[in-house]
Amino acid sequence: MLIYRLLGLALVFFAISLFVEGAWWAGTVCFLIGGGMAAVGWLRRPRRHPKGGKEGKEGLL
Repeated sequence: MLIYRLLGLALVFFAISLFVEGAWWAGTVCFLIGGGMAAVGWLRRPRRHPKGGKEGKEGLL
């Protein structure tokens, strides 16, 4: 999922440059798409511990 994160960040930086140039509508579209792609890459990253394991429950007590 690294490619989603990289493409998302590239679109966010492209959106910032469009905001500077004055193309607000295109910058907004690129920002929303890029932010969504970066969030999907971040949400699907591999985790260290599986969900429901004993490691997480012991830390809460």
